[in-house]
Amino acid sequence: MKIFEIGKLDQKLYPEVGGKARGLDFLARHGNLIADGFIVTDIDKVGDDELAGIYGAFDRLNAERVSVRSSASREDGGDFSSAGQYETCLDVKRDGLIKAVDRCLASLSGDRAKAYSQNLSGESSAKMNLVVERMIDASFAGVMFSTDPMNGDNVLIEAVCGKGEELVSGASSAYRYSLPKSGFVYDGEEGLSEAQLRQIYTEGNKIAAEYGSPADLEWVIDQSGKLYWLQLRPITAVDDASLDEFNPTHSLDNHLLTTRNIGEMMPGSITPLSISTSVLAIDYGMRNMLRMVGAFKRKESAPDYYMALAVKYHLFIDMSSLYRISRRVMLATCDAMNLSVMGEYYEDYPRPEGKNAFFLTKVINGIKFAKYLFSSKKAKKRIVELGDGLVFEATGDVKSVYDEITKKLQVMNDTLCCHYVCSSFSGSMNSALAVVLANVFERKTDYQVFISKLLSDIDGIESADILCSLSKIGAAIIKHDVDAVKLSDQQLLALVEDQQNTEINELYKEFLAKHGHRSIKEAELRSKPWKNDRISLIKNIRTVMLGGEIKEDDKKPFDLEELLLEIPKSKRKAIRWIGTRARRAVRDREFTKSNMIKVIDKFKDRYAYLARLLVDKGYLADEDSIYFLSHDEIGQLIGGSATLKRKAIKRRVAFYESEELTFSDINLGTPQPLELPKGEAGDSIKGIPVCRGKVYGRARVVKSQYDAQKIQKDEIMVAPFTDIGWSPYYSLVRALITEVGSTLSHGAVVAREYCLPTVVNAKNATRLIKTGDYLCVDASHGNIHIISEEEFLAKTSA
Repeated sequence: MKIFEIGKLDQKLYPEVGGKARGLDFLARHGNLIADGFIVTDIDKVGDDELAGIYGAFDRLNAERVSVRSSASREDGGDFSSAGQYETCLDVKRDGLIKAVDRCLASLSGDRAKAYSQNLSGESSAKMNLVVERMIDASFAGVMFSTDPMNGDNVLIEAVCGKGEELVSGASSAYRYSLPKSGFVYDGEEGLSEAQLRQIYTEGNKIAAEYGSPADLEWVIDQSGKLYWLQLRPITAVDDASLDEFNPTHSLDNHLLTTRNIGEMMPGSITPLSISTSVLAIDYGMRNMLRMVGAFKRKESAPDYYMALAVKYHLFIDMSSLYRISRRVMLATCDAMNLSVMGEYYEDYPRPEGKNAFFLTKVINGIKFAKYLFSSKKAKKRIVELGDGLVFEATGDVKSVYDEITKKLQVMNDTLCCHYVCSSFSGSMNSALAVVLANVFERKTDYQVFISKLLSDIDGIESADILCSLSKIGAAIIKHDVDAVKLSDQQLLALVEDQQNTEINELYKEFLAKHGHRSIKEAELRSKPWKNDRISLIKNIRTVMLGGEIKEDDKKPFDLEELLLEIPKSKRKAIRWIGTRARRAVRDREFTKSNMIKVIDKFKDRYAYLARLLVDKGYLADEDSIYFLSHDEIGQLIGGSATLKRKAIKRRVAFYESEELTFSDINLGTPQPLELPKGEAGDSIKGIPVCRGKVYGRARVVKSQYDAQKIQKDEIMVAPFTDIGWSPYYSLVRALITEVGSTLSHGAVVAREYCLPTVVNAKNATRLIKTGDYLCVDASHGNIHIISEEEFLAKTSA
C-alpha cells in the first residue's frame, strides 16, 4: 500500500490505480480546482501499518468530514465504466474512516461487481485503490458530458440541488442543459444561473480538450459559489454502435442501389455476423461472376462489398457496379441486367463510367458469359459436393473452433459462386423472354401474366414441395386423431416424434431430412432452421391442418403448346426454346438455393456452438450476442478485446432500431429511410401480378413469425417479402401481397404452384395496409384496393 497526495501520484501507477484516482490526479496536474485529498493504492487489507498510514493522511487534511471512494483497477476506464459497481461513502468522520475503507474493500468481491464482470467487462480480477477527499458543502452538484451520448453535436450538463449522489445513482431528476459545441447559449433555464452554467461549460470543454477524448465529468458548486471538479473519466456510452457502422466505406454517389432480388433472399435488417459472412459470400459470388465473364481487366479486382452491401443494416445490390459488364461483354446490356435483377426495365439508371472494350474483347467476353450461363449442370454437381464435404471437427477450445470456422468460410463463398451460375441463367432467360416478347402485348400486366403462366406448374421444385410435405404430415395426423389440431404445441410435437405413430413419424423425419435446414429469412445466421426450432415447425403443421389438405390432382397440367397459341406464330419457336430452358432454370435455381442454405445452416450450427463456448468462458454476456459481432471481431474478442462484449449488446439495440426503417426499393446514391403515411379506404396499390385471381378478404400484416401465427383462414397475407418460410401459410390464406419480389421470386414460384392469387412488388404495402383492413386483390392485373366494410359486405354477400 502507498499513499499519494492528489496531483502527485506516480504516473507509472496510472494503469493500476483505477479511473477515479487517475482522473483526479489528471485534473489536479492541469490546474483545475479539486477538493483536497489523497490516494491509497493497492490496498487489500487493513492492518496496523495500513491504519497508521490512512489516519495520518486524514489528519493532515484537517477535514471534519471526507468522502471515501473506490477506485478499482478496472473502474472508470475507456472500455467499461463499472459505474456503481463499487462502494462510495460520503460524510465520513474520523471514527468511521476504517469502516468506510472496509466497505470499499468488500465491494471488490460483491455480487454487483461479479455480475458486471461476467456480463460485460469479461475481467475476473481487480485491485482496490481508494480516493479520500474533503467533503464540499454543496449548493449544486452534477455531471457534464463533453459529448452528449444522444446528440454528438452537443454538450450535456445535468445538475441537482445539494450533493450529487442522488443524480449519479439515478434517484433524483435533474436540470438538463443540452448546449451546442459550437458556442455557449443561455435561454434563461431554471436551476443554474447563466454564470454558473457558462463556467461549467467553458472549464469542462477545456478539460476535455486537454484530456484528448470525450469526457464524463462530475462537479460541485459550494455554498460560496466556487466550482470544484470531483471526477474525470472517458465517456463509455458514446454511441459507438451506430446504424451506419457497416455502411460501405466507398462513395455511392450516382450509384443505383436496389433491394430487389437480394431483399427476397435476406429481407429486413441483417446482423453484423451475417453481413461479414453470408452477405460477403453473396458479394463474393457476384464478383466472381463479373470476373469469370471478363468484366474486370486481367489485374483488376473489386473490393469487398462491391456488389452486395449494407446500409443501416439493410441490404442492397449496387446495380452501377453490375453495369460495367455492358462495357466489356457482348450483348450484355444494362436493360437486360435491370430486367434480370429488378424485374423490369428502368430508364433512369446512371450510365456506366469508362470506355467500351475493343470489339474483339467484347466478343471473347460474350463467349465467356455464354459458357458461364450454360455451366449450370456443373454448378449443381459442385454445390452438392461442397455441402457434403463440409464437416466441422474442432471441439472444446474456443480458438480452435473459431480458427476452423475461419478456414472453412471459403466453402460458403464457393457455394454462392455455384448458386449464382444457376441464378444468373434463370435471370438471363427471363430477360430473353422480355426481348422476344417486346411489343407483343399492349399492356405490361398482360406480359407479366403470360410469364406467370409460362413459369407455373414446374415439376421438381424443392421449395414447392415444402407445403405439399407439410400437408401430408397434417393429413396423416388428422387420420390418426381428428381432434389433434386442438392439442398444445408440446403435445403435437410429442405425437409426431413418437415412433409408434409410424406413418406420421416417417413423414416427419423425411421432412426434416429434406427441408429441416429451411426457415424464414434463412440466409441470416441468427434465424433458427426448422430442425432446431421444432415448435415453430409444429405451428406450421397446425396451420396447414387448419387450411386443409393440398390436392395436387386439382391442378390442370401445364401445356406449353396451348400457351404458345396466345402469341404470334413468328415468336413461338423462340419462346418454345427459351421457355423450356427458363422453366428448367427456375428448378435449378431453387435446387442450388436449397443446397446453399444447407451449407449456411452448417455454419449456423457451428456459430451457435461457438457462442455457447464463449458464454461459458465469460467472453459474451449471452449466446445471442455473437450475431452482433463480425467474424473478425469474434477473433479479436477471443484475443482479449474486452470492449467487444459490451459493443455486441449495444449493437443489438441499434439492430432493433434498424428494423423499424423502410427504404425505397430503388435508390440513387446512399439510400435514406422513408417516412410513409398510413392507408385508408379508397387507396390503391399497384404491384406485379404473378398468379391470377380476384379475391376479397381482410388483411393480415405479417412482419414476423409471431404475426404469422395469428393468421386466420381466408385472410389476405400482406408481408414485406416472399420467403420460403411463409409457404406453410399459403394453404390458409386467400391471397398473398408482398412489398418486394418479381415473377421469379422464390415465394412467387411456390404461390404459382398452389394457384394462390399473388401480387408482389407492392411498394409500402405493410405501411399502407393495416391488419383488419378490407381488401380487393385483383391479382390478374396487380391491383390492390383498400375498400370499406360496406363495399366488402356487398361484394361477398352477392
